[in-house]
Amino acid sequence: MLYAFNPLVVAAVLSLLLASCSSAPEAPEAQASNVNVATKSPIRSSIVGSWRDDFNALDTTRWALSNSGWKPFWAKDGLNGTWNPANVTVSGGYLVMKLDVTPGLVASAAELATHAKYGYGRYEARLRAASSSANPAVRGHGVSGNITAFFNFVNDSQTEIDHEIEGQNRTTDWIGTWQTTNRHDYGTGGTGTDLSQDFHTYRWDWAPTKVDFYIDGVLKRTITSVVPATEAHLMFNLWPTNSTLWGGKSTAGTQYMLVDYVSFTPSH
Repeated sequence: MLYAFNPLVVAAVLSLLLASCSSAPEAPEAQASNVNVATKSPIRSSIVGSWRDDFNALDTTRWALSNSGWKPFWAKDGLNGTWNPANVTVSGGYLVMKLDVTPGLVASAAELATHAKYGYGRYEARLRAASSSANPAVRGHGVSGNITAFFNFVNDSQTEIDHEIEGQNRTTDWIGTWQTTNRHDYGTGGTGTDLSQDFHTYRWDWAPTKVDFYIDGVLKRTITSVVPATEAHLMFNLWPTNSTLWGGKSTAGTQYMLVDYVSFTPSH
């Protein structure tokens, strides 16, 4: 479900349900993320040039944190709760994003987005998908009932480019592009490894005629059929699910998504 757009809020829609029956393969489901960036003027990628954030501190001149001012798209399937800016912290050179879910299906999720918008170029992040460990040196365990996402978004998916990892299927990276919520190209990048156990490098190279998706430097998919052409905000989020079709049934407890760094290099 999409919500009325508030001009003071940047909305992000991460996936439209593609599976039509229980026997069909899993596929992304509609979602809308909201970050208040009204106090910042968007900066075009041609102005800001290359940058990298190693998360030695939380730079609020670059990042806006989602809060409880907007009803979360994931408040369905019995789930309730909010985006909580306190769930986004920095520790030891890592961005730490926390998801709390109670046995009563009340969730506190995490999301942040750049104030600026960026265009064609290379986007890269080294991250560990959601697990029970907030310590980058210690493995935790992943559970069903969440989505880890690294993506960009603007204007009801006028541009959206995604890396998404399901809690219930942690060996698969869902990768795709959107130009509207009805025009998209989505597929998977299988890895054969549990992405909640170790850090991996996720990347997309966005050009006028194609988007190339990489995991750990290996090309996983090239999309030429749906190529966005509008600058967008770069985002991370960690949010709950309670569906066997996408993300998995809810699991009570706390999960953490960790990001080592993120970088952007514009095309020339």
